[in-house]
Amino acid sequence: VMINLLMSTRIKLVLSSFGDNFTALKIFPSNLAGMLASDFTPARMGYFFTAFSLSSRFKLPLEKTMIAIFGPQLFDFLIKVTSASLLFVFLADKLGAGNLLVNVTVLVLVLTGIIGAGLAVFYPPFLNYFKFFERFPFVPVIFGFLRKMHIHSNKVLAVNWPVIGVTFLSWFFKGLEWFILAKALNLSIFNDF
Repeated sequence: VMINLLMSTRIKLVLSSFGDNFTALKIFPSNLAGMLASDFTPARMGYFFTAFSLSSRFKLPLEKTMIAIFGPQLFDFLIKVTSASLLFVFLADKLGAGNLLVNVTVLVLVLTGIIGAGLAVFYPPFLNYFKFFERFPFVPVIFGFLRKMHIHSNKVLAVNWPVIGVTFLSWFFKGLEWFILAKALNLSIFNDF
């Protein structure tokens, strides 16, 4: 519950920067719907249903609700990749590197994808490098939607530190959740290393 309340608070922070003031409790049901949808979709993409729910419930433009979800998720993904990199370095030191080249390549590709998505959303000139893709079907629609998101992207960056702070707090509760689950299953965590 705390994790989902914090995720709702994160969305509230972004929507408030647009001048749309809703409480985290009002956002909470849409966040839960997105979390439920994410359990049944590859790469948890169903979480973006939260944007559609918010747009429908509060009569907000979809590009606003989508960037309210996507912006914080980019911060979240960046934290996850950074954490995974640190964990990788720690485990490689403790257990031996395994296939170091494959692991580093995967981390670099994921990080490149996240940075690319961030540039596509937060840096409007970035799309100009990919104009030739607009000849393909549906790409102009996607690029058009991204350009609408650009209108609001600077406001997301204006609240990046509060969003990152709330994200770290939610990660604390996620860690606590996994610790309690491990204890319930009588798994040892700290004695393994």
